[in-house]
Amino acid sequence: MFYIFAVILPLVVLAFLLVSIVTYYKLWRDFKLPRLIYWLIQAILIALFVVCLVFSGNTSGFLHKAMLFYSAAYFVVIIYSSVIFILSAVISLLAGKFSPTSKFSRLIKHKKILPLATLCLTLVLSVSGYINMGILCEKDINIELDEASTNDSLTAVMISDTHLGTGLLSDKLDDLVDSINSMEPDVIFMVGDIIDESTSNADISTMIAEFSRLESRYGTFFVYGNHEYYISSPEVDSYFEQAGITVLRDEAVTIADDITIIGRKSYYENPMPVEEIIEENNIDESNPIIVLAHEPLGLEDLSLTGADLSFSGHTHGEQFPLIYSFMAIANDMVYGIAQFNDMTAYTSSGAGGWGMHFKLPSNSEIVKAQMTFNS
Repeated sequence: MFYIFAVILPLVVLAFLLVSIVTYYKLWRDFKLPRLIYWLIQAILIALFVVCLVFSGNTSGFLHKAMLFYSAAYFVVIIYSSVIFILSAVISLLAGKFSPTSKFSRLIKHKKILPLATLCLTLVLSVSGYINMGILCEKDINIELDEASTNDSLTAVMISDTHLGTGLLSDKLDDLVDSINSMEPDVIFMVGDIIDESTSNADISTMIAEFSRLESRYGTFFVYGNHEYYISSPEVDSYFEQAGITVLRDEAVTIADDITIIGRKSYYENPMPVEEIIEENNIDESNPIIVLAHEPLGLEDLSLTGADLSFSGHTHGEQFPLIYSFMAIANDMVYGIAQFNDMTAYTSSGAGGWGMHFKLPSNSEIVKAQMTFNS
């Protein structure tokens, strides 16, 4: 799926790019400005976008943030200008057919007002999404599990999808760690895509130092996301282990006497069936079983294995406007709490996002899960 997405996305972006460039060219022409200057500006903007997208990971400080902002702003303006132009063309067609003389019909066909308003709107959207991605919100959830335990409750803090360096900036890692520690967790879960292909060595060094400060009663557990899998580096495990974090790859551990944590490989690594993990580890299914799986896929089947609770990420909620339906098609759930038979599932929007430093309407979140047991 990733490789199909990698092929389709550039083609979609190119199509939207052409729609925007042509429409804005008409506006430029209406102001009777030199055509050559317009195409020169467009060439510079596109070249700058490619440079920022490819090389921002090799920069730091203000330049890094400026490149992230430009790439996100250009992408959002191009994509959502095209969406508005296409929708307005359809609406204009319908309005012209049913009410050709109405003020609305005349307004939407105006050669200057619509492009100028669209440009302003998409620029505001760009700034809002850039700022919003950097705001870490605490999400509190309460989950009641029917399984018996010697524990009355368990407080877990869960993060996913920081995509360090692009989504969550490394200078925000101290805020992330301080926020997690202030929640006084019994256990911490990192559910994949903490780093990706764009994460620099400097960011990884900062991550190791900051994650070493994490405090919890039973430790921190990490499972691979699809992007850690795509990195295909044997050093990924060591990055987290150096910070005192336990990496689980189709493995199980027991904490707090009788609570089992199962960490699965990424869905794209063909993880071992949970039934086999339970059998191999002689796990008592009458006690609570919590599954960490980056992608919220196969949740119906997972609910039949004896799992009581699952934590996932991967979707980023709705990182960009209007994509919720597409995410819902590709995943069993997009965001929040859902029930699959007797299993409760939570899918987080993550503490960052992929590709662009932009997130709207969903938020970057740290999840505090208060679990109670039938003790």
